[in-house]
Amino acid sequence: MTADGIENAIRVLARAAEAMSAWLLNACGRSAALMPVAQFNPVEKLDQPIVQEGGEAALQKRWDFYSGEWNGCLDGVEDDLVGESS
Repeated sequence: MTADGIENAIRVLARAAEAMSAWLLNACGRSAALMPVAQFNPVEKLDQPIVQEGGEAALQKRWDFYSGEWNGCLDGVEDDLVGESS
């Protein structure tokens, strides 16, 4: 799987959705843009740092906590589906 392959798949799916909604179902086509349009200035404040100086350690600690939470939610899925493995 490559970025080009994913991009191609999105294009094919978008064209299929457009064909079905606009031409087969006679619904208005292009009801949603593929690229979301920001309702604000998307480049505002890009000249400012995201993390204050010295805040990297706290940010890393928070990242590690949430990574563990989300990655841990997949633990035991097989056992829940098929029972205890022997």
